Amino acid sequence: MKKFKIFCYTSLIFFFHSLSYASCYTDLEWSWSLNTASANFEFLNNKNKKIKITNVSLLTADKDVVVSNNNVAFIDSYGRRNLTIFLINKNTKVIKSATYTCEYNPL
Repeated sequence: MKKFKIFCYTSLIFFFHSLSYASCYTDLEWSWSLNTASANFEFLNNKNKKIKITNVSLLTADKDVVVSNNNVAFIDSYGRRNLTIFLINKNTKVIKSATYTCEYNPL
């Protein structure tokens, strides 16, 4: 019975620790703007952790990907980063939203 209680307490500790873990999405402020030639993204890191942007994409209203950029960008602690996607031969009228993916950079 004692082993079972220890197992339960340990499981609870790991469970609550995982709930308190912040993601890179909550640590970043971001905005984007669109013109006929390009889409511009601005990322602001509000924490003392380095963050890696792994992808930025422009989407239609149906969430279809119009264009995606998989070039990696690094943002230092409390840093700022601007990214640009050039929209050569793309119909910018169908672009309605943008998204990105990120992860913490361990280095």
